[in-house]
Amino acid sequence: SIIYLDTDKLSLVQTLRKEQSKLLDSNKNNLLSWFSRPVQFSIRQRIILTLNSDLYKRITICHKNLYSSLEQYIGYIEMYGCVIEAEPIEKTGNVQGLCFVDPTGKVTYYGGVDVIMDDKYQIQGYLYPQTKVPILALEQATITIVKSLHKKFEVIGYVTIKYVVCFDGLDNIPKTLAEGIYLGMTPVFTSLSNVSILTMNDVAIGKSLLPAEFPSNRSVVIIPMAIHEPLKGSRDDIFFKLCHMKGISYDRNRKTGTLFNLIDSILSGAVSFITICSSRRKAIDLAIYVCNFIIQQYGKLPGDIEMSWEQVTSILSSLRYIMKQDNKIT
Repeated sequence: SIIYLDTDKLSLVQTLRKEQSKLLDSNKNNLLSWFSRPVQFSIRQRIILTLNSDLYKRITICHKNLYSSLEQYIGYIEMYGCVIEAEPIEKTGNVQGLCFVDPTGKVTYYGGVDVIMDDKYQIQGYLYPQTKVPILALEQATITIVKSLHKKFEVIGYVTIKYVVCFDGLDNIPKTLAEGIYLGMTPVFTSLSNVSILTMNDVAIGKSLLPAEFPSNRSVVIIPMAIHEPLKGSRDDIFFKLCHMKGISYDRNRKTGTLFNLIDSILSGAVSFITICSSRRKAIDLAIYVCNFIIQQYGKLPGDIEMSWEQVTSILSSLRYIMKQDNKIT
């Protein structure tokens, strides 16, 4: 997302919901009374009038490093256009399905991941395996989409299908909606490949040059990039020595632990890491421990640095939220 509008903050939305409830009660819950042409026309007029006065106040810019003001972003919209999406009311999460399609059209399905996002819809990491959608349903949907892409557009290589998972209150059923396609290699593929090679015996390498399957007996948290400004005062050797002292390492015998992908020197202030454990809860807990370790060893962010999605502190907050939500379910 670039910008978003939280409709719950519009006073008109609360008023309309009360009117909807009252109208349905008086019409024996007949939905046609709410969706009738005169009612909907009146609602749209009122929404437009509200947005004309409140839109600029209620919109949040996600990438202020790219767009410093709404006026600047609207200038780009006028030149290039934009996509407007309405998010489901009862959203339960975001999921990605991972595939590789070879030139003959054969599709290798690797599995799905839950997407870790901050409150501004920016992707911070991934959880493998996904838990939001029935495994077979996600596999069949992803393979069907990828086969169609190959047939119509001759798409080959790595393909990621992005889904939003929600509960449809009107139909009273959970739904999974495909909302995007990403073509090409992503950090998720390479991270899970490393996990496969480290945790599985006699790994077969497929045509994709990745393992033919990802591990089914491991849970993984993938953080492609985490930035912490105070890390710039450290060195690679000191950082990893401290990690070892605090028990942050990979156990080759148990095939669990933490792996660091060196996207740059620690002097850059950025790290990338993967936690591998026997359960989802343990993997999340270990990722939280790694984030806490970085903050405790190197200090909190200076007050003049604005919080953003890639900051370790922000990632830690998202991981804690996921752990809290998982605890409610269990």
